[in-house]
Amino acid sequence: MKRLLIILLLFSSFLLHAQTTYYVAASGGDNGNPGTEGSPWATLAYAVTQVSATDTIFLQAGTHTINSQVSIPVGVNIKGAGATSIISSGVTTIWQATLLLHSSSEGTNGNQSISYIKMDGNSATAWGAIQINARGNVLIHHCTFVDFFSCGVIFNASTTYSGPPATHATGNKYYNNISDNCSDYPPGDDGQGHVMFGGQDGIEIYNNTMTQTTRELKRNGYLIKFYSYGYSKGFKIYNNNLNRAIGSQGFPYYDFSIETWHTQGGAEIYNNTMTGGIDVGGGITYNCLVKGDYDYGIWIHNNIIGPDTYAGSETTGIYLECNTDGAIIERNYFKNQYNGIMVTPGSGQTCENHTIRYNIFTGVRYYGIRFINGTKGGFADNIDIYNNVFYAGSTSMIGIGMLSVGTTTNLDIANNIIIGFDYAPMFANGASGQTIDGLTIQNNILYDNANSNAPLFNSLTPSNYTNSGNKISDPLFFSPTNFHLMSGSPGENAGIKIVDVLLVEDFLLDLDGIEVDDPPNIGCFETIADLASPSYVSSVIEDNDPALLIISYDMPLAQIIPDKSSFEVTSNSQILHITSIAIIGGKVHITLDSPAAYGDLITLSYNIPNTGPSLQSVFNVNAAAITNSIVTNNVKSEDPGSSTSLTVYINPNPVKDSFTINIEGDVPETATIFRISGSNGSVVFEKPFVTEMLSSIISVNLNPGLYIAQILSDDLILCTGKFIVM
Repeated sequence: MKRLLIILLLFSSFLLHAQTTYYVAASGGDNGNPGTEGSPWATLAYAVTQVSATDTIFLQAGTHTINSQVSIPVGVNIKGAGATSIISSGVTTIWQATLLLHSSSEGTNGNQSISYIKMDGNSATAWGAIQINARGNVLIHHCTFVDFFSCGVIFNASTTYSGPPATHATGNKYYNNISDNCSDYPPGDDGQGHVMFGGQDGIEIYNNTMTQTTRELKRNGYLIKFYSYGYSKGFKIYNNNLNRAIGSQGFPYYDFSIETWHTQGGAEIYNNTMTGGIDVGGGITYNCLVKGDYDYGIWIHNNIIGPDTYAGSETTGIYLECNTDGAIIERNYFKNQYNGIMVTPGSGQTCENHTIRYNIFTGVRYYGIRFINGTKGGFADNIDIYNNVFYAGSTSMIGIGMLSVGTTTNLDIANNIIIGFDYAPMFANGASGQTIDGLTIQNNILYDNANSNAPLFNSLTPSNYTNSGNKISDPLFFSPTNFHLMSGSPGENAGIKIVDVLLVEDFLLDLDGIEVDDPPNIGCFETIADLASPSYVSSVIEDNDPALLIISYDMPLAQIIPDKSSFEVTSNSQILHITSIAIIGGKVHITLDSPAAYGDLITLSYNIPNTGPSLQSVFNVNAAAITNSIVTNNVKSEDPGSSTSLTVYINPNPVKDSFTINIEGDVPETATIFRISGSNGSVVFEKPFVTEMLSSIISVNLNPGLYIAQILSDDLILCTGKFIVM
């Protein structure tokens, strides 16, 4: 039988962390007002002088014009209603960001966030959006930045504007942001970036979309770039979509999407899609990449690097400059580059302890891996290049350049497939006095290359040289775009076991993320081509990233991404907007524009498109459709990125006749909906949320079962509580 449910909403006067939200109007406000929602202040510049640490300044919808730099105190949060809360910047002074978060003592705990606003640089007349100096635990998220002249957001650990800090900044994050046309590359300068960071320990930059394509020749700057010569460590850059203009920039010019200098160990760049490459470098006299206290200097993996078509300029996928130690470059897909990877130690400099494994290089026009020829006085030591595929596919010169840098020792090249290069599969130049001592070339497949598929040595005879087990035969790829081996391939179980000290996971993984056998296949993949259709297994949203839905099939999927319209994701029967789709580690990663909350019923459908790309196995067979499947929701808490702390308590639970919802925390202005849903996702009760609902009684008729109560801001769930009706 149905029971009458009486809901009493009581708003607790206790506010976590003593937070208070104050409001600034885009128009019609008055700085003589108390700063409440109904009587807001007029300007952000005034608001920051009136609030205390842990308070939030809410910028109401509309355009807020700022013509002088505004300093944001420690602990003060800035929040808006989303892209409708616009800061229009008229701060045109060079080196002055529109918003400045500056502390005089390095290592200051900022304990604050800027979120859900849009900042507009007025047709690239404003210099920059936000600069953070000497503060940690600053979160910039769910913001939009457009049309700033020089740069977007700067994280600087130092109290000054240049040089390494005495204390690294920790806990900073930049995530779920969109930026367009926010960096410059002025003549004679090194270029700026949409987000820049220096002196950081563990900064995370993830789930962002950055675009820089519209400026004139050479003026499109970087997307992610070091600041103040870098000196960061332990940073993570992942799940970003980075689109930078390349090919028309002119030469000399480096078309990188990411540039890091003086990396001090433990850095990780992964799961990004980028048109430009990655520069890991620094000034000529510096250590540009070191391991520091970590097991590796930098780990670059599972990225898609390069444009869809060759851009006609000397682009490079990954560039290791000057002194570098401990780079792991694995499971990346390099496409349509001039050079896939380039390594350039200068005179007296050393590149050492690098591993390049399980990558694909396709459409390269010069070298797959290039070590600059003719350099005198450089050193290279302990370099492993194994289980890669180098597929020319068009006019290409050389698969692997063999470290013609000066003095090279301990170079191992094994289990690679090199096809279709016009000069030679491998090349070393000794004309300027270079030497190689300790060269091993074994168990590679070399096919359809010039120089009769043999390594080419120009005026160089390597010492301690081993050349064994190499095959000159067709590797029998599944297709010219799918580099899995067919059954009967000469590369099947024909590789040599590699013992590599630079292992990050517990065991070695191939490009599909499958554990490597002993002996391994030659090439990137352990799986032999199969015609089976991938079957749907499961999908999940984890607590550590409640806006990310991961779909698993029973075999790895290829890097083919259907249109968003092929998927439908619902939360409690409400359709969720999809921000982006990626194939990572053979699984589908769907980023939602609003995070799931505890108790949400998430469902997923996938329809195989009639036209256009579809989910496919790595063997180009369509993956099975998904029909209204329930997604495992492992979210245990509210959105960790929210600057509003809300907790919902339901008592008693189970409910017999009535219950009370106690809301502990500061309900934001954006709260617009109160909703009750059944366990099947159907909405059984919904009303506009207004403050008058607090301490009021609401009656509904419900059948016995599990229910979910929520307060929402449009499609964003602010807090959730589960209860059972007996």
